[in-house]
Amino acid sequence: MKKSTTLVILIAGLFLAACSAPTPEPTPEPTPIPATSTPLPSPTPLPPSAWRGEWNIWMGVDLVASSLEMEDLDGTITSEFQVQPEDLYSLLATKSKDETILKGTWESSTENGTVHVILLENQDQFVGNLNGYIPFCGAKNGAEMPDPCVLDWGGEWQVWLGVDLYNSTVTYVQDGTVVTGQGKTAQGYQANFNGEINADGSIVTGGYSVMVVKGSFEVIMSDNMLQFSGNYDGQPLCGARRGAEKPETCLAP
Repeated sequence: MKKSTTLVILIAGLFLAACSAPTPEPTPEPTPIPATSTPLPSPTPLPPSAWRGEWNIWMGVDLVASSLEMEDLDGTITSEFQVQPEDLYSLLATKSKDETILKGTWESSTENGTVHVILLENQDQFVGNLNGYIPFCGAKNGAEMPDPCVLDWGGEWQVWLGVDLYNSTVTYVQDGTVVTGQGKTAQGYQANFNGEINADGSIVTGGYSVMVVKGSFEVIMSDNMLQFSGNYDGQPLCGARRGAEKPETCLAP
Protein backbone atom coordinates (compact mmCIF):
# COMPACT_ATOMS: atom_id res chain seq x y z
CA MET A 1 0.00 0.00 0.00
CA LYS A 2 1.26 3.36 0.20
CA LYS A 3 3.53 1.32 2.15
CA SER A 4 4.87 -2.04 2.93
CA THR A 5 6.72 -2.96 6.04
CA THR A 6 7.29 -6.43 4.79
CA LEU A 7 8.51 -5.46 1.37
CA VAL A 8 11.63 -4.61 3.29
CA ILE A 9 12.26 -8.10 4.54
CA LEU A 10 12.91 -9.61 1.15
CA ILE A 11 14.76 -6.60 -0.23
CA ALA A 12 17.02 -6.29 2.81
CA GLY A 13 17.94 -9.93 2.51
CA LEU A 14 18.98 -9.48 -1.13
CA PHE A 15 20.79 -6.17 -0.86
CA LEU A 16 22.34 -6.55 2.55
CA ALA A 17 23.64 -10.02 1.80
CA ALA A 18 25.46 -8.58 -1.19
CA CYS A 19 27.06 -5.86 0.91
CA SER A 20 29.65 -6.39 3.58
CA ALA A 21 28.18 -3.80 5.93
CA PRO A 22 28.86 -4.54 9.61
CA THR A 23 25.97 -5.97 11.59
CA PRO A 24 24.37 -3.20 13.66
CA GLU A 25 23.57 -3.53 17.31
CA PRO A 26 20.04 -4.87 17.77
CA THR A 27 17.56 -2.10 18.47
CA PRO A 28 14.33 -2.41 20.44
CA GLU A 29 11.33 -3.44 18.41
CA PRO A 30 9.01 -0.47 17.76
CA THR A 31 5.77 -0.49 19.69
CA PRO A 32 3.07 -1.41 17.16
CA ILE A 33 0.05 0.81 16.81
CA PRO A 34 -3.02 -1.16 17.96
CA ALA A 35 -4.98 -2.41 14.98
CA THR A 36 -8.75 -2.35 14.88
CA SER A 37 -10.61 -5.27 13.41
CA THR A 38 -12.67 -4.64 10.29
CA PRO A 39 -16.00 -6.48 10.13
CA LEU A 40 -16.52 -8.30 6.85
CA PRO A 41 -19.39 -7.43 4.53
CA SER A 42 -22.43 -9.67 4.63
CA PRO A 43 -21.76 -12.86 2.57
CA THR A 44 -25.45 -13.66 2.11
CA PRO A 45 -27.82 -12.21 -0.50
CA LEU A 46 -29.31 -8.95 0.70
CA PRO A 47 -32.98 -8.06 0.79
CA PRO A 48 -34.04 -5.26 -1.59
CA SER A 49 -34.51 -2.97 1.40
CA ALA A 50 -30.95 -3.35 2.75
CA TRP A 51 -29.78 0.11 1.69
CA ARG A 52 -33.17 1.78 1.43
CA GLY A 53 -34.56 3.90 4.19
CA GLU A 54 -33.36 6.36 6.80
CA TRP A 55 -29.83 6.23 8.18
CA ASN A 56 -28.10 8.14 10.94
CA ILE A 57 -24.73 9.19 9.53
CA TRP A 58 -21.44 10.62 10.82
CA MET A 59 -18.84 12.31 8.64
CA GLY A 60 -15.66 14.34 8.79
CA VAL A 61 -12.81 14.30 11.29
CA ASP A 62 -15.22 15.64 13.92
CA LEU A 63 -17.80 12.94 13.07
CA VAL A 64 -20.58 15.48 12.63
CA ALA A 65 -23.95 13.72 12.98
CA SER A 66 -26.78 13.99 10.49
CA SER A 67 -29.30 11.74 8.76
CA LEU A 68 -30.23 10.77 5.23
CA GLU A 69 -32.72 8.61 3.38
CA MET A 70 -31.40 6.34 0.64
CA GLU A 71 -33.40 5.38 -2.42
CA ASP A 72 -32.51 2.31 -4.48
CA LEU A 73 -33.51 2.31 -8.14
CA ASP A 74 -32.26 -0.75 -10.05
CA GLY A 75 -28.95 -0.80 -8.18
CA THR A 76 -28.37 2.95 -8.17
CA ILE A 77 -28.43 4.61 -4.76
CA THR A 78 -29.37 8.27 -4.43
CA SER A 79 -29.79 10.55 -1.45
CA GLU A 80 -29.83 14.20 -0.37
CA PHE A 81 -28.97 15.40 3.11
CA GLN A 82 -27.76 18.38 5.12
CA VAL A 83 -24.79 18.46 7.49
CA GLN A 84 -24.91 22.20 8.05
CA PRO A 85 -28.17 24.14 7.58
CA GLU A 86 -26.73 26.04 4.62
CA ASP A 87 -25.02 23.10 2.93
CA LEU A 88 -27.04 20.53 0.96
CA TYR A 89 -25.28 17.32 -0.04
CA SER A 90 -26.28 14.88 -2.77
CA LEU A 91 -25.01 11.32 -3.17
CA LEU A 92 -25.06 9.07 -6.25
CA ALA A 93 -23.59 5.56 -6.01
CA THR A 94 -23.80 2.14 -7.63
CA LYS A 95 -24.09 -1.17 -5.78
CA SER A 96 -21.65 -4.01 -6.29
CA LYS A 97 -22.87 -7.38 -7.61
CA ASP A 98 -23.28 -8.74 -4.10
CA GLU A 99 -24.90 -5.41 -3.09
CA THR A 100 -22.59 -4.93 -0.08
CA ILE A 101 -20.50 -2.10 -1.57
CA LEU A 102 -21.45 1.37 -2.76
CA LYS A 103 -19.11 3.40 -4.97
CA GLY A 104 -19.93 6.74 -6.45
CA THR A 105 -19.77 10.49 -6.01
CA TRP A 106 -20.99 13.19 -3.68
CA GLU A 107 -21.28 16.93 -4.02
CA SER A 108 -22.32 19.93 -1.97
CA SER A 109 -22.80 23.57 -2.83
CA THR A 110 -19.05 24.12 -2.47
CA GLU A 111 -17.28 20.76 -2.92
CA ASN A 112 -17.47 17.34 -4.54
CA GLY A 113 -15.63 14.04 -4.48
CA THR A 114 -15.90 10.27 -4.25
CA VAL A 115 -17.75 8.01 -1.82
CA HIS A 116 -16.94 4.36 -1.03
CA VAL A 117 -18.74 2.43 1.71
CA ILE A 118 -19.33 -1.18 2.76
CA LEU A 119 -22.39 -2.65 4.47
CA LEU A 120 -21.36 -4.59 7.57
CA GLU A 121 -22.51 -8.10 8.30
CA ASN A 122 -25.32 -6.98 10.61
CA GLN A 123 -26.76 -4.99 7.66
CA ASP A 124 -27.60 -2.12 10.04
CA GLN A 125 -24.26 -0.31 9.70
CA PHE A 126 -21.89 0.84 6.99
CA VAL A 127 -18.33 2.18 7.09
CA GLY A 128 -16.27 3.91 4.43
CA ASN A 129 -14.90 7.24 3.39
CA LEU A 130 -15.28 10.32 1.25
CA ASN A 131 -12.37 11.10 -1.08
CA GLY A 132 -10.46 8.09 0.25
CA TYR A 133 -9.76 9.49 3.71
CA ILE A 134 -12.67 11.48 5.22
CA PRO A 135 -14.62 9.36 7.74
CA PHE A 136 -18.15 8.47 6.59
CA CYS A 137 -20.32 5.85 8.30
CA GLY A 138 -23.94 5.13 9.13
CA ALA A 139 -26.37 3.13 11.23
CA LYS A 140 -30.11 2.45 11.18
CA ASN A 141 -32.79 0.55 13.09
CA GLY A 142 -31.39 1.77 16.40
CA ALA A 143 -27.85 0.51 15.76
CA GLU A 144 -24.90 2.46 17.16
CA MET A 145 -22.26 4.34 15.20
CA PRO A 146 -19.63 1.91 13.85
CA ASP A 147 -16.26 2.14 15.56
CA PRO A 148 -14.05 2.95 13.77
CA CYS A 149 -16.19 5.05 11.44
CA VAL A 150 -13.68 5.31 8.62
CA LEU A 151 -12.43 2.44 6.46
CA ASP A 152 -9.18 3.36 4.73
CA TRP A 153 -5.62 1.97 4.41
CA GLY A 154 -5.01 2.11 8.16
CA GLY A 155 -4.93 -0.99 10.35
CA GLU A 156 -3.38 -4.43 10.52
CA TRP A 157 -2.79 -6.39 7.30
CA GLN A 158 -1.30 -9.72 6.29
CA VAL A 159 1.22 -8.85 3.55
CA TRP A 160 2.89 -11.06 0.91
CA LEU A 161 5.83 -9.85 -1.16
CA GLY A 162 8.58 -10.93 -3.51
CA VAL A 163 8.80 -13.92 -5.81
CA ASP A 164 8.57 -16.23 -2.77
CA LEU A 165 5.56 -14.29 -1.40
CA TYR A 166 7.14 -13.88 2.04
CA ASN A 167 4.29 -13.35 4.54
CA SER A 168 4.14 -11.23 7.70
CA THR A 169 1.84 -8.89 9.62
CA VAL A 170 2.09 -5.15 9.02
CA THR A 171 0.27 -2.22 10.60
CA TYR A 172 -0.32 0.78 8.34
CA VAL A 173 -1.25 4.25 9.56
CA GLN A 174 -3.18 6.69 7.39
CA ASP A 175 -3.26 10.39 8.22
CA GLY A 176 -5.33 12.24 5.66
CA THR A 177 -3.85 11.38 2.27
CA VAL A 178 -0.55 10.06 3.67
CA VAL A 179 0.13 6.43 4.59
CA THR A 180 3.21 5.54 6.64
CA GLY A 181 4.72 2.58 8.42
CA GLN A 182 7.82 1.31 10.17
CA GLY A 183 9.04 -2.16 10.99
CA LYS A 184 11.96 -4.56 11.16
CA THR A 185 13.39 -6.87 8.57
CA ALA A 186 14.21 -10.49 9.33
CA GLN A 187 17.80 -9.36 9.88
CA GLY A 188 16.77 -6.71 12.42
CA TYR A 189 17.19 -3.67 10.18
CA GLN A 190 14.65 -0.85 10.38
CA ALA A 191 12.39 -0.38 7.37
CA ASN A 192 10.47 2.81 6.66
CA PHE A 193 7.85 3.52 4.03
CA ASN A 194 5.83 6.55 3.04
CA GLY A 195 3.16 6.92 0.38
CA GLU A 196 0.23 9.03 -0.73
CA ILE A 197 -3.23 8.07 -1.91
CA ASN A 198 -4.74 9.16 -5.20
CA ALA A 199 -7.92 11.24 -5.53
CA ASP A 200 -10.34 8.48 -4.48
CA GLY A 201 -8.01 6.66 -2.09
CA SER A 202 -7.80 3.47 -4.16
CA ILE A 203 -4.09 3.68 -5.06
CA VAL A 204 -1.04 4.38 -2.93
CA THR A 205 2.33 5.24 -4.42
CA GLY A 206 5.52 6.13 -2.61
CA GLY A 207 8.95 5.02 -1.50
CA TYR A 208 10.62 2.72 1.01
CA SER A 209 14.06 2.60 2.62
CA VAL A 210 16.14 -0.02 4.46
CA MET A 211 19.45 1.50 5.56
CA VAL A 212 21.01 2.63 2.24
CA VAL A 213 18.57 0.62 0.11
CA LYS A 214 15.73 2.67 -1.36
CA GLY A 215 12.99 1.99 -3.86
CA SER A 216 9.40 2.68 -4.88
CA PHE A 217 6.08 0.88 -4.64
CA GLU A 218 2.49 1.10 -5.89
CA VAL A 219 -0.50 -0.76 -4.44
CA ILE A 220 -4.14 -0.83 -5.52
CA MET A 221 -7.06 -1.38 -3.14
CA SER A 222 -9.78 -3.82 -4.21
CA ASP A 223 -13.40 -2.67 -4.23
CA ASN A 224 -14.08 -4.63 -1.04
CA MET A 225 -11.41 -2.54 0.75
CA LEU A 226 -10.17 -5.75 2.36
CA GLN A 227 -7.37 -6.61 -0.10
CA PHE A 228 -4.73 -4.88 -2.18
CA SER A 229 -2.38 -5.89 -5.00
CA GLY A 230 0.69 -4.12 -6.31
CA ASN A 231 4.45 -4.16 -6.61
CA TYR A 232 7.70 -2.81 -5.20
CA ASP A 233 10.33 -2.21 -7.87
CA GLY A 234 8.38 -4.64 -10.10
CA GLN A 235 8.19 -7.44 -7.50
CA PRO A 236 4.84 -8.78 -6.17
CA LEU A 237 3.32 -6.98 -3.18
CA CYS A 238 -0.20 -7.68 -1.88
CA GLY A 239 -2.17 -7.77 1.35
CA ALA A 240 -5.41 -8.69 3.09
CA ARG A 241 -7.08 -7.52 6.26
CA ARG A 242 -7.75 -10.06 8.97
CA GLY A 243 -10.50 -12.44 7.84
CA ALA A 244 -9.92 -11.89 4.11
CA GLU A 245 -7.92 -14.18 1.82
CA LYS A 246 -4.75 -13.35 -0.08
CA PRO A 247 -5.61 -11.73 -3.44
CA GLU A 248 -5.75 -14.26 -6.26
CA THR A 249 -3.30 -12.10 -8.23
CA CYS A 250 -0.63 -10.50 -6.06
CA LEU A 251 1.38 -8.59 -8.68
CA ALA A 252 -0.19 -5.45 -10.14
CA PRO A 253 -0.55 -3.53 -12.32
